[in-house]
Amino acid sequence: MNPNYYDEHRPRHRRCAQYYRRTLAVGAVPLLLAVWLGTAYFPRIGPGLYANAGLSLAGLLLLWSVRDMQARPPVSRWGRWIAQRMDSIFPALLIGLQGWFVLLAAVLIWNTVSELGFTAGRMNTVALMGILLLAPIRRILAGTELQNPPPLRELFTEALGYLNAILVTLFIAGFLTALDQSQGTRTGEPPMGIIIVWMFATLVILTCIILFLDHIVRKMPPMHREEEIDTLD
Repeated sequence: MNPNYYDEHRPRHRRCAQYYRRTLAVGAVPLLLAVWLGTAYFPRIGPGLYANAGLSLAGLLLLWSVRDMQARPPVSRWGRWIAQRMDSIFPALLIGLQGWFVLLAAVLIWNTVSELGFTAGRMNTVALMGILLLAPIRRILAGTELQNPPPLRELFTEALGYLNAILVTLFIAGFLTALDQSQGTRTGEPPMGIIIVWMFATLVILTCIILFLDHIVRKMPPMHREEEIDTLD
């Protein structure tokens, strides 16, 4: 990733307006998808489409209102507090909303694929949502990385990286398993290919856990032994 990517989202940067318009366009995708699906399936629509459209519109209005504070100084106390810290708040807000809009669009597409006959399990959905939620958090942490980060922050960043690898592994393994079930090739016993996939997934998960535990041990402060007192005359 571009090391200056986070700084380019600051309001004073010349590329910030480009990222702002791009984020608005990304936010319009789940909103238009929800409206289109609601119109196509009306009146057989559930609360999920209303919630998706409302959350997309709320994100767009939040982004527009925060951006508008730069042109017109706010009157309220909380508005002035945000305006004074705009340079540090706006990049995280912009990157967070980009991930939020992608998540809302993925939810609509994932639900549509599931309704078409893909037997997606709960694990697939949780893993996919976790991957999409972790992406903007990791981007914000990478953009605000200190030159000498404290051990706790460094461990937290490494934990998110290993968690992301575990979720990706679980999603791929679960997707291949669900694909096998959707095609109707499953018999009394799972096929050898699925067994190999889950064996590989288990090895990856165990490796991530062991490596993270090793990081924790290496980051712990060393224990100083008390000097042994020589009692011999």
